[in-house]
Amino acid sequence: MKKDFICGLDIGSAKLCAACGIVDPSGKINILASHIVPAQGMKAGRIIDSKKLSAGIRNLTQALSKTCGIKVRRVYANIDSLDLKAKVVDTPASSGIPLNRRIIYAKRIADNQNKLNIVSALIPTIDSFIKCIKSAGLILEQMVPSGCAQALGFYKDFTGQMKDEILIDIGAGLSKITFFSGRIVKDIAILPQGAGGITEDIAAGLKVSYQCAEQLKIKYGRILSEYRLMQQKIIVKDKGLNKIIQPQRLYEIIAAKADNLLQEVKKTLSELDYQNQAVEKIIVTGGGSVLEGFLERAEEIFQKRLKIGFLYAVNDHQIQAQSAVYATSVGLIHFGAKFKDKRTKFLKEKNNPITRMLNRAKGLYQEYF
Repeated sequence: MKKDFICGLDIGSAKLCAACGIVDPSGKINILASHIVPAQGMKAGRIIDSKKLSAGIRNLTQALSKTCGIKVRRVYANIDSLDLKAKVVDTPASSGIPLNRRIIYAKRIADNQNKLNIVSALIPTIDSFIKCIKSAGLILEQMVPSGCAQALGFYKDFTGQMKDEILIDIGAGLSKITFFSGRIVKDIAILPQGAGGITEDIAAGLKVSYQCAEQLKIKYGRILSEYRLMQQKIIVKDKGLNKIIQPQRLYEIIAAKADNLLQEVKKTLSELDYQNQAVEKIIVTGGGSVLEGFLERAEEIFQKRLKIGFLYAVNDHQIQAQSAVYATSVGLIHFGAKFKDKRTKFLKEKNNPITRMLNRAKGLYQEYF
């Protein structure tokens, strides 16, 4: 059974996360192994040092291989970039994709087989991700926008009927919004800021190192409408010295930055016209979403009910408990299983004009769901 495993590789700004799993007959994933390492060479969705990123991916997959006892060679990876764009086109010939862009996602519209839902990115962006993965000694099966992958793990009924729903991923360097209408990616918006900005403001405001600020955010971070303060001061060691931190000052910094981030997300949602849409559900994920009080504050700002993402698609309770961390890698495993199932059908339909267009892209994109 292990030979049928699928590996999902999540390339983030702060972490690299990979998971290997097998999809059981019920459609749920049994995780064989998972591993996380800090990301180097990435900043806000951009590759700034390809050698460091490739080395990190190589070390990650080698550790994963050692844990599960199988050599990881083929991966399904995510792509997050400020230049991702989504749209629906009437026919393959009318896609109107500029020469400097490439489609990484294409899905037939269920009620009109001549229409396609596509997501594209700049060719240099795509090529830089592919190059880093190949330099790590891996074979890239498919590249998938994170929101598309996460939806497969979060939504119980993603293969059934869906109304307008929104997935918000508050990452370290990016905040990603994926707007689904039915099972179609209606729009994608990516903001060049995330929870890493909270850490930076803590470091600057309290005059501590970034590493110390991150530890403070993880251990004491919370967003409270009313400051229910700890009475005792926080004592931390930074650069060999003990420092006293006033809890109220820490909370004020976190709340101010989180509010700023959420207001930017709300502004983007308004541009997507979410308030005038029949949005049934907004799911929030990513490291920033796990801060105490984040969900409640987001609901106050958005004036909508929100839900923290939960990985229904996996059997592992430990992974489910850390859904925000493993959302993308687990979703990629789910996608990989669907991709394998459809590969035979894809080849049989090679004379279909839409399929011929997809085939000309040399495997870089495919039907997702």
